[in-house]
This record gives sequence, structure tokens and C-alpha cells, in this order.
Amino acid sequence: MKAKIIKIIWGVILVSLGALLLAAPLGYVNFDRLTEREIAFIFALLSATFFLSYFLSGIRHWGWLFPTLIFAAMALSISPLMNNDSSAIISFPFLLSIAVPFYVGYFLNRTQWGLLIPAWALTVLPIVPLLSERINPDLLAALVLYSVAIPFLVAYLVDQRSRWALITAAALGFIGIFPLLNTFTHGDLLGPVVMLLIALPFFMTYLLSRKHWWALIPSGIFASIGMVALFNILLPGYEYVMAGAYQFGVYTSLLFLGFAATFGILWQLRFTQPTDWARYPAIGLLAVSLLAFLLGERFNNFLPVVALLTVGIVMLLTGFLKRGKTHQPSS
Repeated sequence: MKAKIIKIIWGVILVSLGALLLAAPLGYVNFDRLTEREIAFIFALLSATFFLSYFLSGIRHWGWLFPTLIFAAMALSISPLMNNDSSAIISFPFLLSIAVPFYVGYFLNRTQWGLLIPAWALTVLPIVPLLSERINPDLLAALVLYSVAIPFLVAYLVDQRSRWALITAAALGFIGIFPLLNTFTHGDLLGPVVMLLIALPFFMTYLLSRKHWWALIPSGIFASIGMVALFNILLPGYEYVMAGAYQFGVYTSLLFLGFAATFGILWQLRFTQPTDWARYPAIGLLAVSLLAFLLGERFNNFLPVVALLTVGIVMLLTGFLKRGKTHQPSS
């Protein structure tokens, strides 16, 4: 019953947002007239709604805390209460809002100590804006990578059976060399190569222990970004392709196709891992990929409306319709 209430609430909200975005180009709504106080209130209201969803679903579903705290941080950042324009001050609550749910997840289940790794990394990242105006950007990038590598190294020292943690720490340490090299040499290929190298340790983490299926998500995302960036360098000028009077988007479509494939692979692991949920982002991202291909340059204008309306309608339907009994084949 609580799950149905959550779907109905968010279905109504997403459909309403989609309708507002659709009404704006038609002249019925003017978002430019919104004040900072009003925008902050909207973000605060969204944060409260996400927190209500978290409360209804149960405290162990701590994933709801991500949007709850992120929207709260956004409301705080544009609120008149925070008059400091410093990027360091503004980014601190935002980055901390992403770190806190990982800490909550760990305290709810002490066996999931791996959650402390992203929590630590996101706790360290707020120092980046503080140092960005004081030290060389390439040196700062190396410092961030080495800081992220520290918890993986500590994890291996605590339990030397966790070889995946040592490999991840070594890989991040290796990647940290590239920003330092960038101070001496420049090349267009450096960006895509770094993205692919970042994806590698996450993929190795999954290969060494299939229980760490979550590592496929950052691996697939970084690999997709790296490959599309590489295509854009090797085959410039093909971001959009004309076929007669029609224009098709290529690289943006490929990017979302890579994201969809990542979650599709996760869904294939559903018989041995808790990844049955991955079919929903896989289907959604596949639809976005097709839309990006068909709309070309117009894709950015239509994406918010289509995404909000589609997700909202699906949630409304699944909220009102009685779910049928599902049978999963035995592995």
C-alpha cells in the first residue's frame, strides 16, 4: 500500500512538472519571473516530498536520501540566507548531501563497509573548490585521485584478502600520474584515455568479486563517455548526420546507448544478484538514446518534457494498476 502511495504521489508531481514545462513555450507560464526565494521554496518542497517517500518506504531504503538531501542543498545554495557567492561554500553542502546517504547505509548494515569508500571520497571532494584557486589544476586533480585511492588501500590493509581493493588503489594511483603529465604535455586523446582508465579499476573490482556488481555502473558510465569522446576525436563532424531533410544525432545517442547497455548487463545478472530493478533504467535510457538519434539538435529542447511525462505516467499506471504475480525461472 505504501509503495502504491509513493508511485501515485510522484506520478502526479512528474506529470505536473511535465505539463508546466510544456506550457512554458506556449506562453502560459513564465519561469523567468520566479524569484530566488520562490525557487528555493520549490526545491525545499521537493526535498520534503522525497523525505516523505523515504519515511513511507522504510528507513532501510536509504537511497531516497540522495534526492532528499541534494534538493535541500540546492534550496540552501540559492536561498537568500546564503549570501556568500564563494563556490567553495556553495559546493560544500551539495557534495556532503551525496556523502551522507552512504554513511547512513553503512550504519544500517555494518557489513556493507564498502559504502564508506564513496562516502569518504565525497567527504574529501569539498576541499577541491577551496584549493582550486590556489594550486595548479592538474596537481589538484592528482591530489583528488590519490585521496580517493586512500580508502581502497586502507580496506586492503584491514583485510588482505580484499585484493580488489589493492588493485583499485593501484589503478587510481596510476591514473593520478596523468594530470601531472598534463603539465608537461598536451593531447586531445588524454581525456578519453583517462575516462577509459577510470572505468578499468571498477571493472576489475567486479571481475575479482561478483558480489560487487555495483562496480559495473561507474565502469559502464566512464567507458561510454570515454568511447564517445574518442569517436568525436577520431571522427570529427559526425555529431549530427543529415539524411535528406532529416537530421539524426549520433554521438549523444551512442552515449545513452552505452548507459542503457550498462544497466542491461546488470539486469542479466538478476538471477544471481539483486539487479532486477536495472531493467527500468535500461529501457528508459534506450528510449532516450532512440529519441536523441531521431531528434538531432532538437533533442535538448524536448528531453525534459518527454522524460518527466513518461516517468510520471508509468508511475501512475503502476500505482493504480494491481501488480500481477511474477514468476522468475530458477537459475
